[in-house]
Amino acid sequence: MKKSFRKLVVMLFLGTSLLSNANNVSTGIIMYGNESKSVVLDFENFDGSIEVSIKNSFGLTLFKEKFQGVKFSNKYDLTSLPNGNYFFEINGQTKIKVLPFIVNEASVSFEREKEEIYYKPIVREYKKNIFSISMVALGEKNLKIALYDADSNLIYNEELQDDVYLGRLINISNLNLGKYKLVMKSNNRTFVETIRKEK
Repeated sequence: MKKSFRKLVVMLFLGTSLLSNANNVSTGIIMYGNESKSVVLDFENFDGSIEVSIKNSFGLTLFKEKFQGVKFSNKYDLTSLPNGNYFFEINGQTKIKVLPFIVNEASVSFEREKEEIYYKPIVREYKKNIFSISMVALGEKNLKIALYDADSNLIYNEELQDDVYLGRLINISNLNLGKYKLVMKSNNRTFVETIRKEK
């Protein structure tokens, strides 16, 4: 099994990658599969800097690569993967797209009806020492927020839910100077941001 996964990683690195800038941008992702068990992913301007992973049904990462640019086209040879359920995970700056597929004896098939998009919480400085947290929460998702100081002491926590758009302003102007850690959890995923109290 280890040899098969090693072979898979080598074959994936041999895939063709094309990155370039272009004027025409879209967020669509096109996938092609065929009888030879190879897959092509094509997309333009998917959320800035991205990370593309292949994972098995247990969430174990089998392959991962990072890309920066506008136009992406990559061919993946999946012949070394055992039969089973897998998914591509495309992790961008504001969202994560999950693209499930099935590998069988002779081909690769996509499960389009199971594709999902998870929006990440976005943290921005709203005013000096005031930070906004916002997230699109499609499918009745919730957002747990926790703020910790440099010694990992919990200062604030809250759970937001029951809305398509979840948002909160965090005011740290009354706290001591220094760094603070925002830990945000949604849909079994954890996102961490560092914010700083200024003079």
